[in-house]
Amino acid sequence: MLLLRLYLAVLTLSLLCVICFTRGLGPIEGTVIVCPLLFMILDMQVELRAFRQLERRVTDYLAEK
Repeated sequence: MLLLRLYLAVLTLSLLCVICFTRGLGPIEGTVIVCPLLFMILDMQVELRAFRQLERRVTDYLAEK
């Protein structure tokens, strides 16, 4: 999953650089660049929430012992 996120981030940044250096950033290009970044942010929030729940379960389990 981490490799997929890194690939998406590198692809988005390279697309941004190519567009900025060739012709400028328009509304369509802005949308294409912003959508994957928003997806990555929202996906990380969901994953961090799941990680915190797992951390609580492990802490409660270890506290019982």
